[in-house]
Amino acid sequence: MALNPKDEYSYQGLAQLYLGWAKRASTDAESAEYISKAEEVISQGLRIVKERDGLWIITSEIQKFFGDQKSRIAALEKAVASSPGSVIARYLLGRTYRLEGKPDKAISILEPVVKNHPDEFRAFIEYALALIAMGKPIAEAVAILNVSTTYGLSDARFIATLGGM
Repeated sequence: MALNPKDEYSYQGLAQLYLGWAKRASTDAESAEYISKAEEVISQGLRIVKERDGLWIITSEIQKFFGDQKSRIAALEKAVASSPGSVIARYLLGRTYRLEGKPDKAISILEPVVKNHPDEFRAFIEYALALIAMGKPIAEAVAILNVSTTYGLSDARFIATLGGM
């Protein structure tokens, strides 16, 4: 990545490596740590590279892996509790809560990220979708997404979410 920071394959390969290690980890806490590292690499890559398809595929593989075991969610909750400033752990936990139909929990977990890290556009997407799930006005969700347009407008999912509202 240091030689060519715009090479999507380096980010994709490293994220796949971390995901593979997470699948083979002996404890849920170790697995959650590797997943956090994989998502951190993906987050960096999504801000830099032009071809993002491979990174989104790895993200979907991570979602599939996370959905397989509820104990990994508990490990993520511990990760957020032990390191409240961890942007990636908060994003993963917030997304999981939203997908499980707990948008209020998702909002409370994602709120510090939304307030302090406008470059983390994936967290803004999850936050906006959680607002909609809670029945908040669409204008409020759009306003949240508009805060993160600097990095978000270079991503198709962000544009689709914003445009769909």
